[in-house]
Amino acid sequence: MFGTGTSPAGASAADPDGDGASNWAEYLAGTAPLDGSSMLKPTIDLEAGLVSVGFDVPENRIFYVETSTDLTTWTTWNVAGNNGMAVHAGRVELSGPLLGERRFFRLKLSEN
Repeated sequence: MFGTGTSPAGASAADPDGDGASNWAEYLAGTAPLDGSSMLKPTIDLEAGLVSVGFDVPENRIFYVETSTDLTTWTTWNVAGNNGMAVHAGRVELSGPLLGERRFFRLKLSEN
């Protein structure tokens, strides 16, 4: 797909719109690689000790939400629905208790 005449602005590692996301990351997220305002926008909410993480997933993607207390060591967030199984395209909402005072989250997408 990338590096052919049909791919926008070249290689998978290229970032033609300058938004910080490579063509490959934009492909996985289902965003437009030539539009800097088109980006994956996860949401994180905290209410009564419960963390909710939401994001949109395109068709044929697998996701994992990982968590860390130090931005170095990451583990899969142990909540229902965060199992690496393919889901239908659309909004995903995961929630679970906030364990500890400081917690970081990141979303990893891959092809199904």
